[in-house]
Amino acid sequence: MAATVAEAQAPFFQKSPEATAQGFTHHLSHFSDLSHGILRIGSRPRTCTSFAIGVAELAIAMSPNQAPKLTNVTIYTDGACLGNPGPGGYAVVLLHGQHRKELSGGYRLTTNNRMEILAAIVGLQTLKHRCAVKLYTDSKYLQESITLGWAQRWRAKGWKRGDGQRVNRDLWERLLDLCGRHEVEFIWVRGHAGDPENERCDFLSVQASQQKDLPPDSLYEEPPSAPKMSASPSLFDLTVSD
Repeated sequence: MAATVAEAQAPFFQKSPEATAQGFTHHLSHFSDLSHGILRIGSRPRTCTSFAIGVAELAIAMSPNQAPKLTNVTIYTDGACLGNPGPGGYAVVLLHGQHRKELSGGYRLTTNNRMEILAAIVGLQTLKHRCAVKLYTDSKYLQESITLGWAQRWRAKGWKRGDGQRVNRDLWERLLDLCGRHEVEFIWVRGHAGDPENERCDFLSVQASQQKDLPPDSLYEEPPSAPKMSASPSLFDLTVSD
């Protein structure tokens, strides 16, 4: 039986960032005699010229298997729009072990692509510390823009294209920042093909788009204008003084 929305307040998704630091301290506890410039790895002590060097050697000596492991999280996302543009909604299902969290919301005027990107943003920003994430989406636009490096190149080029500014810059900026915080694998899943979690997200996103009194998607309805290039004065604009 699927968990209810009330179970959205799962402890994992509220976990504090201190967990990572505690995990690192736990790994340090396997080593001893760091004081007085002695570094003991297993049963072999090594003399160091200073405590600082000992700590540095310890960091190098630790194998990748001893580093704190990232928590594995699965996220399903979807976006919907009635009219495109029109009223839109997004939905997210987060899964970790027995924990489940569902999120959804909507806007009075937006696009389907914006809701697809926003769903991924909402899912990733819900995580309270760095995680290894498998993010499932039925949007090729979202999945390919990240996995093929398009969004990264758009940012590197200042979001400019031949006919103006890239659309959805505000959302891509947020998503790229979150992808830098977590290890995220974007996986495409065919929509309306019987995947239970994808179908759940579809239902929630459409439901959200149908709510009354939806808030505005401000950066879509009133996008910031691109900075205008100041033109150099022509010869005939110049004022000649005596």
